[in-house]
Order: sequence, then structure tokens, then C-alpha cells
Amino acid sequence: MVKEIIKIDWEKIMKEKKELKKYNHIIDGKKPRSMGLLARNLMNILLYIREKENTNQFQVPIAELRAYLKLTTNDYKNRIEKAIYELSIPMELRDFKYKGKEIAYVPASLLIEPTIYKDNINYVDINISEKFIAALEEKMGFTALDFMKLLECSTKFGHEIAQMIFRYKNLPNKLSNGSVRITKTIDDLNNMFGTNYKYVSDMSRKLDAGYKDIQDSLGIEYLYYYNEIEKEFVFTWIKEENEDRLYFPRARLKELAEWICDHYHAKTRSQVTDRNKFVIHCIGKLKKGEWKDADKAYRGMLQRKYNLN
Repeated sequence: MVKEIIKIDWEKIMKEKKELKKYNHIIDGKKPRSMGLLARNLMNILLYIREKENTNQFQVPIAELRAYLKLTTNDYKNRIEKAIYELSIPMELRDFKYKGKEIAYVPASLLIEPTIYKDNINYVDINISEKFIAALEEKMGFTALDFMKLLECSTKFGHEIAQMIFRYKNLPNKLSNGSVRITKTIDDLNNMFGTNYKYVSDMSRKLDAGYKDIQDSLGIEYLYYYNEIEKEFVFTWIKEENEDRLYFPRARLKELAEWICDHYHAKTRSQVTDRNKFVIHCIGKLKKGEWKDADKAYRGMLQRKYNLN
């Protein structure tokens, strides 16, 4: 017996709080190379609807998807169809239990035959794979994401890095109670981004693009660098504080902290690890308004770096 397709009350969906419990295995796992930014955002929307409506089969108005995905060009239907296709490409799933049976391996996709009918061309019938969800549910939990924030990102690199930061935002750090520090190999990042870079320089360029995207769209402060000894990328940021007292533009905090480090603390200049720890610590203090002579340093940076009085 075929389960009835539920037509979604989009007005109700739009009024709900946009927090998705996204499976960590999707956040951390390997993405297909073909999966673009639009497909990643569409995945979040469809998983959100599934979670709110408690059903794997539903009908979505294309016009509402267009509005959610902020598509302004006339080719929005083709772009949405392409994103739907990308979510229909199988991913390798291993070692999970489905309906009481142990599965060693299966190629499965998020969507099963998503369909737009000629007599109802303004809607798409969505069928989310029960087997795909079962595999994810057996893995390591979920992260609560405000996926509307992720929609602000303009690159898949910014999207994935921001998602990673939300995932680990208050992770305990043995080196410093006030900051988070996580590491990713180049293979880890290739899996996240759906890329196949072999050289650190190539991956660094994409991390730079992601950083610019996040600064422009979300204003999240973090640092990253490559550890030559351990052969891994290091990402670090200040743990969330309940209250910020910013006296400077948020987008300037990292730049100001680096200026303070390079011009007022000579001992840290040649020590990469110490310098990054110092900058993270400084950003935290600047956010709280607790850095002594911060205004003097900010004026000095504007005068000497930008020739502004």
C-alpha cells in the first residue's frame, strides 16, 4: 500500500522556529562531489519539514522553496530541479540495522524518485528514504542548527565551516577553558566539502574563501592555520559568551587583535601557535570590553595601516 503524500501547510511551517536537529553523520560525513550549495540548503529545509511534520512523504510548493532558497533569477525551477537531482544521488552507507536486519553496505540517497507531475507542475512530491534515515539515526546523535543562518552563506565552503562551528561551538578544550580547538586533516575537509584537493595550498585557498564568506554573511570570529608537524588544519574560536560589549565593528575584531599582537606584544610574533592563542584570547577580551588601551590600539591601527586620522 502506497503511503499518502501529505500537502504541507507552508504558512504554518514558515511561522515555526527554524531550528533543525541535523544528524551529525551528515555534518561530519562525506559529501558527494556533485552536491552544491543549493542542494545542501535544500537538504536542511526538507529534513526540517520531515522533522516538524513527522513524515517521510510530503508535497512541497516550488514557489515556497524558491522563496526559502532566495532564488531571484528566472531559471529557479531548473536550479531547484538540479538540487533535487543531487539529493537523489546515492551515498555509501555501512554497518547499520534496518528493520531488524544488519546491513553491511548499501548505496542509498536522501530522496527516492522526487516527482513533479505535469498536471501539478507547481509542486514536488518528496519521498525521503527510510533506509537513509535509519543509517543516520544509528550514528552519533544530532546538532541543533538554526539553518536560516546557513542560508546566508554564499559558498559551500562557508556553509560547511559555519555548520562545523555550530556543531562544536562549545566543545571542551584541554588547552584553554575559554576557547574551542578542533583539527581536520585535508581528507576530512575534502569529505566535508565534496572536493578532492591533494595540496595544502589548494585547500587553504578554499578555507580563505569560506572565511571571507562567513565574515560577510555571519560575522563569526574564528582562526585557522595549518600545523606542519601534525599535518592537519587547526580551527579555533572563543566559546559563546552570554553578553558582548563591543566598542568596535565586529568585522574588525580579528584584525585589531592581530594588530595588537604584532605591534604591542613582540614576543608572540614568531611563535605561530602562541600567536593564535593570543589572538583568540584578545578577541574574547575585546568582545567583553576588557582589553586595556584597546581604543588606543584601534586608533593606532587606523592611522598607521589606513592613514586615517
